[in-house]
Amino acid sequence: MPRPLPIGFALVFALLLGADTWADIQGSSPLPVMLQASAADGAALGPGRFLLQSLSDDAAPSATVAWTATPGESRSQTQLELPHRSRWRVCIEVDGQWAPCRELTVTKGATLDFRTWPTNAIQGTFRATDPARAPPEQLTLHFAPAAASGQAPFARSSVSCDVDGLRWRCHVPALALDLELRPQGFVPIYRFGIDVPATGDFVLGSLDLQRGASLVARVEAEDGAMLSDRGRGRLVPFVPGQRQRNLADRLSRSVAEATIQGDGFLQLAALPAGVYALEVTHPGFAPTIEYPIELWPETEVRWRDPVVLNRPLDLAVEISPSSDWRGHPWRLQLSRVSELTGADTEAMVFDGLVDESGSVRIAGQAAGRYSLQVFDSAGNPLYGELDRRVSGAADAKIAIALDLVMVRGQVRYRDEPVLGKVWFGGRHGAVRSAMATSAEGDFLGVLSHPGWWTIDVEVPVLGSSRLRSRVLVEPDSSGDAEVVVELPDTELAGRVVDPAGQPIGDADVLLLTAAGSLRSRTDADGKFSFRAFEGGTVTLLARSVQGETERVSNSLDLEVSEGMQAGPFDLVLETVETFAGKIVSEGGPVAGAMVELISIDPAIAAYSEARTDIEGRFEVRLRPEIDHLRIIVSPPGHALKGVEVPLRRPLHLRIPTAGGTLAIRWTGEDSHAAKSPSRLQVEQDGIALSPHLLWAWARGHGGRGNPRAGLVTIPRLAPGFYRVCELTVELSDDRGSSSPNCAGGYLDAGGSLELELASSGVE
Repeated sequence: MPRPLPIGFALVFALLLGADTWADIQGSSPLPVMLQASAADGAALGPGRFLLQSLSDDAAPSATVAWTATPGESRSQTQLELPHRSRWRVCIEVDGQWAPCRELTVTKGATLDFRTWPTNAIQGTFRATDPARAPPEQLTLHFAPAAASGQAPFARSSVSCDVDGLRWRCHVPALALDLELRPQGFVPIYRFGIDVPATGDFVLGSLDLQRGASLVARVEAEDGAMLSDRGRGRLVPFVPGQRQRNLADRLSRSVAEATIQGDGFLQLAALPAGVYALEVTHPGFAPTIEYPIELWPETEVRWRDPVVLNRPLDLAVEISPSSDWRGHPWRLQLSRVSELTGADTEAMVFDGLVDESGSVRIAGQAAGRYSLQVFDSAGNPLYGELDRRVSGAADAKIAIALDLVMVRGQVRYRDEPVLGKVWFGGRHGAVRSAMATSAEGDFLGVLSHPGWWTIDVEVPVLGSSRLRSRVLVEPDSSGDAEVVVELPDTELAGRVVDPAGQPIGDADVLLLTAAGSLRSRTDADGKFSFRAFEGGTVTLLARSVQGETERVSNSLDLEVSEGMQAGPFDLVLETVETFAGKIVSEGGPVAGAMVELISIDPAIAAYSEARTDIEGRFEVRLRPEIDHLRIIVSPPGHALKGVEVPLRRPLHLRIPTAGGTLAIRWTGEDSHAAKSPSRLQVEQDGIALSPHLLWAWARGHGGRGNPRAGLVTIPRLAPGFYRVCELTVELSDDRGSSSPNCAGGYLDAGGSLELELASSGVE
């Protein structure tokens, strides 16, 4: 056994390290340190050495301390003196043996004990799949004791090896190992449970070299069950809020698929950069989806947490009262909201009648998001939720309580009853009730609750297909309510013409009012008209598409009052041009982003929207005289961003990847925004963001997008100053007046901002 080094060694050692280093540590007293090495298999250790590298100085000096072998001994130790509190990286070199390097902090009685394992060579050959790409010159081989062996004698370690042509050879411990091969410039290659023998090279065989990004994930079962190789993982572009079915279907095609290995390892390789969703399926478990996953060019992403597979759930729905107002059973529609494409529904889970107790049980369902509606026997959806979250067994029990109100009333125009149809909740609302009027204008039906309702009215004799208003339903002591719908006495007419004044038939005309939008089409003479719409400030614009030619008009702002017949007005159509653009992030093109473009000039009516394709490209049609645009980009997996820019060719925008979470909270049940999402105004750095856009964005990124819940959380919004206003309406007169209730603050990237809107107390 070697003799301990003398006390004076510390001075000599410091001189070897350099005068500057000694000057730094001369105030520290040297302390004895014991370095020991022993063979894990009990074999005799030959001569070797310890390699010391200082971690206490930027110059990183190093030194070597050798030991001589004692025949037949499997253990060696060396004592030296090092400055107190100094830090070192210590490695060991001995023929035929390997040990991982370790770090040492010098304290009193410090000892560093190395266990060594016999080594052997592992070799293989790469197979080039891209002849245009030069093969790697270097291979980094990471290795760790095989997980299946249950042994963990050392942590994950690595060795660097040269690649000669396409052949390589590395020395590793002769143990059962899990290997991760990283050929320079190519996708990592994984092999598990490789039993490296003590003698003779282990030949790993021929391995394909692949380029591109890659994803590695660990899959686990919630109950610890063993997984089989029948499990699959597939990667698709992440496109939240997608409502264009044909594009959603195209984007939902798998970019890559792979089998889950028995230990839960999943790798998807040779992928283009982008933002994706990962769907994992396995027999006996419900599908699991993770998103958003951003992949960067030529890099590997390790998913942060295990992908947990859960056993299917039994959904139990109970409706009260147990039957509808006619005594008939309720009809339930339940569908699963797609998290891969973001389309409204992925598949219908249940569509049928509940039993006499108002209950139904639906077995074998996955945790996730659901859309549900309850219909009465007349076909009215009296209850609806578009985004019901089911996370586990507790959420799988869904109780629905309806506060039914019998409502009767009359539709009147210019003090006379009119024949038509009324939709409480809107013509296409998730919760609505349709009621046809009699010849005397009377209607009768049932609503799911009292309170304020948006209504759409169709009166054929007025020549307009959709009239919108808002009414208050207040039950009397018997539980019934009476409502009189007085249609406004307003009228507006005009023509749609080309620049030469020639009429254009079959053009779309849009009338924007405070209560909503109305549409009409021109006749052969280019004429249009609107009647019985809400007065005040209204906006007119027109659009016509014939073949590949699209034409739009400037917007026309008008003041229309009760009893007024406005017009006729001419709307002149001008040809629009196609503009190409591209959305990119730091990681490259952004697929599936919704791009909304609005003209900043109020005199030029321009709104266009498009989705980016796989390469991040999009096309929109705009009027050529537009100078500046407000552009709102909803990029899946990145940060929603609004900008104002001059119109250029092409429109090339870079959006941020990192965003923060905005939370909006309401206090009090009389909040107007809680009753109507359109009464909430959100601004990002002074740019107004549509509430409906934000709710869809929140749902697609795991936030809470239902304003009626009292708290909305909207993740992945670009950093900036946010101002949120609840626009209330005081009904002191027929028109009402706006009274904003606002809050604001700055949202940092990766941070969160909560804004609270106080109760207004006014309805």
